[in-house]
Amino acid sequence: MGMDGVEIVMTVEERFGIEISNDEAERIVKPRELIELIATKVHAAPDSVCLSRRAFHKVRRALVKDFNISRQTVQPSSRFKDLFPAGGRRERWIALRHRLGAARWPELQLPMTAGLLAISSGLAAVYCSLAFVSTPLFPALGIAVIAGVIWIFRASCLRIAFPHSSDSVGGLAHFLAGQAPETLGYMEQAWSRHEIAMAVREIVIDVIDCENYSEDARFVEDLGLS
Repeated sequence: MGMDGVEIVMTVEERFGIEISNDEAERIVKPRELIELIATKVHAAPDSVCLSRRAFHKVRRALVKDFNISRQTVQPSSRFKDLFPAGGRRERWIALRHRLGAARWPELQLPMTAGLLAISSGLAAVYCSLAFVSTPLFPALGIAVIAGVIWIFRASCLRIAFPHSSDSVGGLAHFLAGQAPETLGYMEQAWSRHEIAMAVREIVIDVIDCENYSEDARFVEDLGLS
């Protein structure tokens, strides 16, 4: 499936709050088939569409479109540490938040190694104070603790570890559904066949920019889907 096809599928998933598998997408030849598939899914879905699923579609769409990550790679179990390398991770994490328009967002944390480094630095400061400077034990410990706390809070550039609850695409989707549902822009809707057809027509024309749309036109041969 080409980029236009992926774009149509992701837009449909987000618009209707459904999921279309790769196998189902590959079997779709005409808009009519896509419309009928959507109709079976929205009618079979429960009255209240799962916000977590809708959030997942929105996150996956942003990752594919804005970060050039393969759609097949983005699954609920996909770990952000694999999608966003350590170099530039903070910038990408912030950019994803802005792309999704989330008012609340899980903050990156210090890796375990950074915390251990802070503790080691504090202990080293205590040792040096006691070994080379005539400093009482308790003031030296206090200085070391204060220095370690300041170092941790100021070392924002070292915060590159994802919080456990949001370290996967599915985890972030659950966070958005629970903590920032307003970013999903969801309004429950009962779709008629005509409304589905009109929405699909709008999506296809917007993505492909075709002039000869019809429900029985073939995506590739007639509409020029790439």
